[in-house]
Amino acid sequence: MSGSFDSGSVLLSRKYGLSQIDRFDVIVVSTGRYNVIKRVIGMPGETVSIQNNSVYINGIAIGGSHGTAPGGDNVWILREDEYFILGDNRTGSIDSRSYGAVSSDKIRGKVIFQLFPYDKFGFS
Repeated sequence: MSGSFDSGSVLLSRKYGLSQIDRFDVIVVSTGRYNVIKRVIGMPGETVSIQNNSVYINGIAIGGSHGTAPGGDNVWILREDEYFILGDNRTGSIDSRSYGAVSSDKIRGKVIFQLFPYDKFGFS
């Protein structure tokens, strides 16, 4: 997740109950072939839309650095066991804009601490 973590970063993640995952948390998700690190944008039961490069949750713009996403205008309606995830490098990320929402059983954990590189050592 370029911008937040670099290639070669060493991270600690912890398996949490899904009730402990919040919007904007960084999570580890299994794609089947490998694990990816992405940021939670949409929570179960919400409607996520991207219009004119802005992200909306249930029709309300989320604003800030997490509120932009290049790409076409789209709408995703999340089921009660789905999350909408985006990479922090929005122009080069393959995420829910490409493959849709991820089901809760694909979430492996929440990133809680960065061990390396040392200049970024600390809690996420």
